[in-house]
Formats: sequence, C-alpha cells, structure tokens
Amino acid sequence: MQVLAIRTSSLEEKATACNMIVCYIDELKEGFFPYVKEVTDLMVPLLKFYFHEDVRRAAVSALPQLLRSAQDAAEKGVSGASKEFTTQMVTFMWDPLIAALRKEPETDLAASMLDSLAEIVNLCEPGQLSSQQVESSFATFGSILQAAEVRRSQRSKVGG
Repeated sequence: MQVLAIRTSSLEEKATACNMIVCYIDELKEGFFPYVKEVTDLMVPLLKFYFHEDVRRAAVSALPQLLRSAQDAAEKGVSGASKEFTTQMVTFMWDPLIAALRKEPETDLAASMLDSLAEIVNLCEPGQLSSQQVESSFATFGSILQAAEVRRSQRSKVGG
C-alpha cells in the first residue's frame, strides 16, 4: 500500500503566489508585458491543477488579463508586442481552457472559466479564433448546458 501525502501549506502558498501574479498583471497592465509569455506558459498548465481549486481559479482569471496586457503593450508600441504575438497567445491558451472547462468538477469555477472565455472573445480581433476553435467551443458549451439541464431535472424530481 502506498501513502500519498500532500502538504496543504505548499498548495496554499502556490495559490497565494498565483493570486499575487494576477494582482500584478491587473495593476501593471502593459508594464507586465516583459513577463507575459513566461507567466502564460506557467498558468496554462495550472488550469488542470486538480489538487487545489484556488490555483485553477487564479490561472483562469490570469489568462484574459495576460492577453489584455499584451494587447495594450502592442497598442503602445512596446518592443516585442504585436498582433501576431497576441494571436499566438490566444491559440496557446484557448484549447487548454476549453479542455479544462470540459473536465472542471466545480460548477462555480466552470462559471469563472466561461467568464474568462467571454473576456478573451471580447479581446480578440476578427480572425484570431479559428472556425475549428469556435466550433469545438460551442460543442463544449452545448454539453455543459445539457449536463446543467440534467442536474436541474434531477433536483426538481427530488424537490417536487
């Protein structure tokens, strides 16, 4: 028999660190751009960090802010920032966010993922999302709505 021990204090520290990064992005805006790629590379895998919900929540809220930082930097002519870079960011984060949404067990966190997806869509320029990305997203949204409807009917049967 194997024993698995998880140090919850380390998980709390990781969640706090991720939340602090989100605060930095929010405060620094385009000033955070030099760190956008590195932080995006760190946050996207955390979308499936199932050991701690707050780590996933921070990663979810960071993604649209990272994209906004890159877009603001491109608009202000910051070196290295461009529409091509933001398109690469959208491509890099979109499919993992959709995949995480499909598997997310916490409904409130799934709602946050939908909010982040909406923010990303609002930030995107025409053509930054491929038709394949849009189609797979709508398929995911449909399955989420179907699951919600099943839960609602089960609740009404129990309560009714």
